[in-house]
Amino acid sequence: MSEFFTKIKFKIMQLEHEYFDFLQNIEFAVLSTYKDDPALRDVEVMKAYDRLIKHYKRVKKKMPPMQSTLSGRPAEVYNNVYDMIEWRREKSDGEPEVELEDMPGVGGDVPIVIVIRCLEKLLKSAKNWNKRDGHRGYLTLLETYVK
Repeated sequence: MSEFFTKIKFKIMQLEHEYFDFLQNIEFAVLSTYKDDPALRDVEVMKAYDRLIKHYKRVKKKMPPMQSTLSGRPAEVYNNVYDMIEWRREKSDGEPEVELEDMPGVGGDVPIVIVIRCLEKLLKSAKNWNKRDGHRGYLTLLETYVK
C-alpha cells in the first residue's frame, strides 16, 4: 500500500477513534427515527445525510442556510440528526448554544470541519451497507451495534 493511502487510512481511523462518541450520537438519532417509524429505509437516511453535508458546508463558509426540500421520513431523520449535531457542534461567536432535553453535558465540542467529515463517513457507510445488504442494510447494522 502506498504511503499516501496509508496516511488516509490512518486519518480515517483517527477520526473514528477521536470522534467515536459523536458518530454514535448521530447514529443514535437515526436509530431513534427508525424505531419511531420502522418503514424508514436506508435511501431516506442517505438523503438526510446528503442534505446535512450540504447544509454544514454552507455554515462553514458562513453562507445563509438553504431551505430544506426534504419531507416525510427523510425530513424526520434530517431534523433529529440536525438537533443532535447542533447540540454537539462548536459554535462561533454569537451563535446560541443548544440544549437537548434530558441530555446534560458535552455539547459544543465538535468543530464544523469534523461535523462534515463525520457526515461524509456515515453517508459512505450507509451506501456501502445498503449496497451489501439491501434497502435496510445500514439500519440493520445500527440496530445491531448502536445501543
